[in-house]
Amino acid sequence: MAHIDAGKTTTTERILYHSGKIHKMGEVHEGKAQMDFMDQEQERGITIQSAATTVYWQGHQINIIDTPGHVDFTAEVERSLRVLDGGIVVLDGKKGVEAQTETVWRQAKKYKIPRLIFINKMDGVDNVEKFDENLKSIREKLHTIPLPVQFPIGAGRELEGVVDIIEQKAYYCQMGDKEEKYQIKDIPTNLLEKAKQYRRELIEKIIEHDEKLALKYLEGEQLSVEEIKKLLRQATLTGKHFPVFCGSAYKYVGVKLVLNGVVDYLPSPLDMAEIPVFSLRDKNKAGKILANSYIYNVNQDKKERISQLVRVHANDKEKIKEVGAGDIAAAINLEHTITDKETGQMIIAGMGELHLEVSMERLRREYKLDIESKPPKTGGRGHDARIWITFEPNKGKGFEFVDAKKGQDMSSKDAEEVKEGLEEAMSSGLLLNYPLLDVKATLLGGKRHEVDTQPGDFKNAAVLAFRENKEKLGLVLLEPIMQLQVIVPKDYMGDILANLGSRRATIENTKEEEDNTYIDGKIPLKEILNYSTILRQLTKGRGTYSMHLSHYQEVPKETLEKILKEEKILLGE
Repeated sequence: MAHIDAGKTTTTERILYHSGKIHKMGEVHEGKAQMDFMDQEQERGITIQSAATTVYWQGHQINIIDTPGHVDFTAEVERSLRVLDGGIVVLDGKKGVEAQTETVWRQAKKYKIPRLIFINKMDGVDNVEKFDENLKSIREKLHTIPLPVQFPIGAGRELEGVVDIIEQKAYYCQMGDKEEKYQIKDIPTNLLEKAKQYRRELIEKIIEHDEKLALKYLEGEQLSVEEIKKLLRQATLTGKHFPVFCGSAYKYVGVKLVLNGVVDYLPSPLDMAEIPVFSLRDKNKAGKILANSYIYNVNQDKKERISQLVRVHANDKEKIKEVGAGDIAAAINLEHTITDKETGQMIIAGMGELHLEVSMERLRREYKLDIESKPPKTGGRGHDARIWITFEPNKGKGFEFVDAKKGQDMSSKDAEEVKEGLEEAMSSGLLLNYPLLDVKATLLGGKRHEVDTQPGDFKNAAVLAFRENKEKLGLVLLEPIMQLQVIVPKDYMGDILANLGSRRATIENTKEEEDNTYIDGKIPLKEILNYSTILRQLTKGRGTYSMHLSHYQEVPKETLEKILKEEKILLGE
């Protein structure tokens, strides 16, 4: 995970090659990277969707997700981090910590993900001091103490390899050597004192994690390489200490050593704390999912049947019968996931214009769909019949149906049809076709025709009766109000508050933590549809936000008039 153009996908390509997963590498700038398999990724030279694969290194299985770096696809990063055990944060050595680096760091911190840091592109820096500038950038912008386990030998065109601080050895390699072969030598005299100082500082920062080793160290004994690695692993697993590696993925320097670091310091699934699970059947099966079994969809609060499971490598799929703890797989044909039965449109949500543009283009290219796009709204369908029914407000109580018919002209089944028709009609409303809430309907009666009444006629009659009362119902438009949190560097707080005020936001709380300001409040959904782009412009890419539905409230009269005017223009009236 990283800011855009830091080199994540190139690093992943090198890992795939070194682990034997692929035998020919594709370059991002040539549009041929294995993990950027979508046409638009290859054309734009960016990662758009998270791509998963599996490799094997030193007898260990490593599941990898290569995430996007563009701010518009930050949700792709977050949904990946929720299920991962560890991460590699890639920095551009020329630039250090950038705006989206801060975002993914906060996301990883939120989910308590242990991390390694790889300072990449050391072949493109002006001087070797850039490594120290990167460490300073990590301390100041990420508010954490980096733990270098390497530092570069040379920089730019003079990059020759890295010094291993723990082993106190120099790893020399030839830039551009695809096999990344190392010659392990003694540390050059001019770098020896620097290497020893780094080692002392490293041990002093992690020694607290083992009492026996701490006592041994304080008594003046030397710690072995294995003992230091054990300490560093324990420190990394706390999520508070972060080993730092360096090199150049593009020029084949340091990638194998980062892979070694994954094995040495990042957790396996067995190292992670247990999480609560919903077991639908036998408790003994909670640690794996079988094809043709059921899982619990947390978002939809429904059971979901897994008809097929596949292991993925970018866009290649391999059918499998089960998936276990720590594995990454894809489930096909989920009935209740990305489906919304309340709307007649397909709603596509995105973090910004680029995200939505890419999604639309995928539908056209990959699925050959002739589509047009509009702002989201709900719709329904009409029917034709007659019925006797009354409507009244039912504030805060939702929909209530009262069967008060007299005589035998209608059956109970007919009354059920009326109720079903009303529920269907309310789902698409009368005002701008939005769903209607809080209505009490009383069925007074109806009449069957001996010959012509067909199944469904009373349902259609209810729909028409509902719509014919449009002018009498005294409808108001409710809009979704979102609970919002904006996180920005504190220097930008004034501009952000002013902008939120212009968007009908209500600010509830602001607090400062380290160099950031956290702004909490509520805002109408309509006012924040293009907010990611505005926030990026106002904060030079350093601000982020999250939101979820809070409640619905009546749209102010002047806003309603504006919406009605916009809708008429949209509909060409």
